[in-house]
Amino acid sequence: MEVKGYALRRPGFPLKKQNVLLNIEKYIQDFDQLTRGSSGRMIRQTLFAQDGSRVEVYRIHRARAKKRVLISAGVHGDEALGSVVALDLAKQILRETSRAYNSIEFIFIPLVNKEALRLGYRYLREEGDYNRAFHRDGPAPPRVKSIVKELEDIKIDLHLDLHQSMSSSHFFVIRMDRDDSGLSEFGVRSMEESDRMVLSDYKPFRIKPTPYKEIEPGVMSSSNPGTFKSFTSNRGAISITVEAPGLFPVKQAREIYLQLVQTLVDAI
Repeated sequence: MEVKGYALRRPGFPLKKQNVLLNIEKYIQDFDQLTRGSSGRMIRQTLFAQDGSRVEVYRIHRARAKKRVLISAGVHGDEALGSVVALDLAKQILRETSRAYNSIEFIFIPLVNKEALRLGYRYLREEGDYNRAFHRDGPAPPRVKSIVKELEDIKIDLHLDLHQSMSSSHFFVIRMDRDDSGLSEFGVRSMEESDRMVLSDYKPFRIKPTPYKEIEPGVMSSSNPGTFKSFTSNRGAISITVEAPGLFPVKQAREIYLQLVQTLVDAI
């Protein structure tokens, strides 16, 4: 992994933002090495998409699991910090021996849009935005279809979709409009107030209408169709998009990001 000073928000739209560019092969090697060293607690599963690409899925099994948590990342290729934090979380879970984690089965899909991640593009022009393609029926990129097929009959209690808002200087989460679990609010309140985004202070939302509604500083809600979040929510999960700030120093953002994700998982 390396810090990259140039990424494409959308094909043809350069942004001089701080970003993480993944070495995909090294990243998979690191996850596979973690799997091999887990004494059978974590396994790798490979989904084969119709275009021939492979979707890596990692599962941490628990014999007495009462809850199932899905961690996804890399839906947008210029937001690779989420993939980094997914690996950080897997390492932390395997080190942890608490009873809380022993009652949770984890599913990691850390490289949802692998080729866009490889290039540092938000998405590939020919495939469009993955986060508008998670429909049970209808056209969608092959990788999205393979993920939908895998998950549509699996009961998920909590889904955290890890993103990075490249033009933001604060953290925020996006829950579904109908989510009254209070989990998003609980997680964000564990953070420093100065790290939470206030929607009215966020310039892109001031200059154009937004589908987001601010619940409190750092917590937004939306019900955009076709998002990974909406797909799992429609199947009964508490589904939350977690957004790290692209304008934070990467090391600092990574540490706070992991703490926030751990807080959300611990509270399920």
